Amino acid sequence: MRGTRFLKRASGECQFSEKRGIITKKLATVFLVGLCLFDICLAGLPTIPKKERKAKMCPAAPVIKKPVVETGRKQRRFRPAFKKSLVRGRSSSEKLALEDTLTTIEIPAGAVINTNTVWDCDVHLNGKVYVEGAMLIIKPDVTVRNCAYGGIIVRNAGVINAVGTPDSMVSFVSDAQSYHDDYEFAIKIEGSASSMCKINYCYMLCAEKGIWIRNNRLDEPIMDNEIEWCYEGIYQEGPELTDVFNNLLIDCYYIGIEIYMADANGNASSETIIAIEHNTVVGSFYGGLGQDCGIGVHGVADSNEVGTAFMANNLIAGSYYYAIIQGGGWVAEGERYNHGYYANSAIENPGNPFDDVNSQMLTEDPFVYGYAQYPFFLEQDCALIDAGSKYIDETHSTGSGQASLIGKATTVDGVPDSNITDIGFHYINWQFSNAGDTILTADLDNDYKVDFGDIMLLADYWLYDYGDNQKCYSWDFDDSGVVDYNELAVIGDYWLTYFDLYDYAEFAQYWLCSLDDRFWGDIPDISGDGFVNLEDFALLASQWELNCEPMLPNIVPSFDQDPNNLSGYVHMSIDVSDQRTYKVFALIDGLLQREFFIEMEDENPFIGIHTENFTNSTHEIKIVSMDVDGRVVSSQTNEVVFNNELSHVAMEEGYQLDKPYCFYAFGLSGTDYTVEVNDGFDGTTVYSGDFTGNIQAIIPGEVFSEDHLIYDMNVSSPEVFLLMANGDGFDRITASSSSRSGKMSASVTKKVDYDPDSTARMIVSVGSEDVAMYCKEVINAVVTKGGGRIGTNYVIPLSWRKSTWDNVKRWLQLQDVKIWVHFGHGCYGYESKWNQIIEFNGEKVSAFNSWWYPHSIEELGFMENPKLNFVYFHTCEGGATSQFAEALGILPINGFPGDKAFISWTDEVPFRDSITVLLQSYNPYTKALWEGLGAWGENLHDAKERASDATPAVGQEISTKLRDYGVSDVGFGDQYIWFRYPDITSGQ
Repeated sequence: MRGTRFLKRASGECQFSEKRGIITKKLATVFLVGLCLFDICLAGLPTIPKKERKAKMCPAAPVIKKPVVETGRKQRRFRPAFKKSLVRGRSSSEKLALEDTLTTIEIPAGAVINTNTVWDCDVHLNGKVYVEGAMLIIKPDVTVRNCAYGGIIVRNAGVINAVGTPDSMVSFVSDAQSYHDDYEFAIKIEGSASSMCKINYCYMLCAEKGIWIRNNRLDEPIMDNEIEWCYEGIYQEGPELTDVFNNLLIDCYYIGIEIYMADANGNASSETIIAIEHNTVVGSFYGGLGQDCGIGVHGVADSNEVGTAFMANNLIAGSYYYAIIQGGGWVAEGERYNHGYYANSAIENPGNPFDDVNSQMLTEDPFVYGYAQYPFFLEQDCALIDAGSKYIDETHSTGSGQASLIGKATTVDGVPDSNITDIGFHYINWQFSNAGDTILTADLDNDYKVDFGDIMLLADYWLYDYGDNQKCYSWDFDDSGVVDYNELAVIGDYWLTYFDLYDYAEFAQYWLCSLDDRFWGDIPDISGDGFVNLEDFALLASQWELNCEPMLPNIVPSFDQDPNNLSGYVHMSIDVSDQRTYKVFALIDGLLQREFFIEMEDENPFIGIHTENFTNSTHEIKIVSMDVDGRVVSSQTNEVVFNNELSHVAMEEGYQLDKPYCFYAFGLSGTDYTVEVNDGFDGTTVYSGDFTGNIQAIIPGEVFSEDHLIYDMNVSSPEVFLLMANGDGFDRITASSSSRSGKMSASVTKKVDYDPDSTARMIVSVGSEDVAMYCKEVINAVVTKGGGRIGTNYVIPLSWRKSTWDNVKRWLQLQDVKIWVHFGHGCYGYESKWNQIIEFNGEKVSAFNSWWYPHSIEELGFMENPKLNFVYFHTCEGGATSQFAEALGILPINGFPGDKAFISWTDEVPFRDSITVLLQSYNPYTKALWEGLGAWGENLHDAKERASDATPAVGQEISTKLRDYGVSDVGFGDQYIWFRYPDITSGQ
């Protein structure tokens, strides 16, 4: 196993420790100790129980593959930009040594962070540090060093935002950097902390627990992190558990992921749910390290409080005892889907109640560099490729971050995974772009044909051995191009700390070897085996004189503001004129943001971005698209600048009656702000707080009454203009000061989790953020007026984030739910696809099952077994045909009136083209309609008349576009639709 290199680049020179470039006395130690160890190896090592090895064995250093300059279009050689040294997360031009002297902030033991704080340089913790009632931002490229008693504890409404980028991770390391329990934990999130905590693109090393979460279901999954040499990688306990998605856990001594579904006092809940997907948990027996177990899920004592753990697509390798541990109490009935296993002593513990579904039991090492070496790219011909559960833009279970793997890869060349997903952790090569590339593998010069130009490139690299040069490069610590005494000095400096005889033996093979300069070019290794030979020539010959069309063109986003000064809620548009484009996603700084709804004709689709949720700085946006053949195409990165008076605006997903609701933001120094929360039912102010500079609003949970489920939160200032009510009517936090006062507004709904015993009668879902914002008053009217008819306690309003198709589908199956109202985007007849389409949080759902769309309304099962009595889709063209009504079992196909109703618009509702028309006509009409249905108890006919009278200029015209199927569709004039529960046609 190769050791970690420690060097710092300064003024173009490579600097080692004090003895750089000189063979010192330590080299003698290298050979003497090596001979002793060699004698011990010959005699045979004694068998040491795993738990005793902890104090006796030094950890083997992780293998560090240095980055490769990407010069060719195919970018065949890719490794994540982190893993630069033991201190990860640095930019590609910088590597840190242990003796690095960059500016570091010293934080005393017991310090309490109770004001909004940003760490933008390295930090050293001299003990436990607490985050309470405030937000701590740890910026990319920051290293947090811990003494033996260091660690960050988040509690009492505190928030931590440790979010790096693919090229600059946030690192948590120890002073010693030697064992898997140098310090207790990197981050510990208590149950009293805010659910807004985020941990993404972080690297954690040598902690007893890398991430420790106690009874707190965070709004976002723990995702895209690397945790190495810890005793337990990710540890959670309690009925509130956070999803764990796409993390890499390396040599965690006891276990990679440990989940207890009850807390230390035995408290548990049948509503507990957690998704554990696409993680790679890998250990190595080398040097007595590795991992005892891969993933553990422990049950509860009471069979009535059994929660559910979804596990899918995880890859577990090198477990000393078991890959999977389940038991220790009652565990919900379920299965493990599409796991991969390699080199584990056993797959599961005895008595484990679950069987694997579609698992892959590997007998050959699936990793390009071996399961004992970093990085863990998959061999593209191994059984893990295209072996996952679901497609790349889906997840197996709910809540784990749909489409979070978009643009990510398991391959050395960084080409994004596509179609059926690969099993295990996916890296993201953030700088990768294949837009406009050839689709012929032998088209080496990217001119969309295979000809003599490609033969010339192949000839330039004939018999080139990339793998051998890669190893040579990995030992060339100072980038001199030659492996010589400088590298030997480094080995001597860190002998038996990070290097041993195994490392030295491999190092000796490359002594005085020079790196072939062709290493930096675009190697025409068509077969991908690391060697250019006749196999590659045969592949080129098989495509000789073939021509092709380029892959999808580069999609460049455009904005409704200056991209160098974006503020507030920004519309980002894309041109999808290429008819092969099927889905398009937007990523910012390596994290998925939204999917574009591209089914609308004659317009460029757009999404909204809340720039105030980010730092005021430069950010990178990448567009990733999928074509009709399933290929994934990544655009180039596009730099933009966010600039807001309020930045890092953070709001919780929803309020809970038993916890405070937090709203945090960084404001202008010395500027006064007021935060108000108003009851959405009658406008009464239920909370008001004044702040200067930063905002730290901790709103008591009791101010939210159970009967009033939607609230308006407003932030105002007499000194700056926060709200721009422009012609389109959408809220914007501006970047420029103004003498005018204003406010920013947002809706706050109840945070709801699925309860199978709920007696809910009405579900209100919202398919996208822009609809949630533009139709805020109408949604409020549906919940308060319509809900008032049946009792607001029986209404479940789902926020647009919660309105995924999986979530909505589960809620609709509740026994007492008979009414469904959905706000969102919809269309019909796009590109001659006959199915009607409706959007759920970026996911497109058709009316009927089809090969084109993975989900449909029909899959609810209501077509054959009608369940819902009253359905209202506030979407474009939802009522253009009877398809949705048929798929829901509402339309009386046999010609008789029936007792159910489906209502929607026949034409486009102007969500995009003319927001003013929406706000001034459709919204007032729909609001009045629901006031008639709910508050006045009118039937649909009379409610329409009331709505038309309330909007005399446009009411009658709009009324003709509102189509109802079911009860009144067959033409019986004496029968009208009543909004009642459970019988909406009683006429009472």
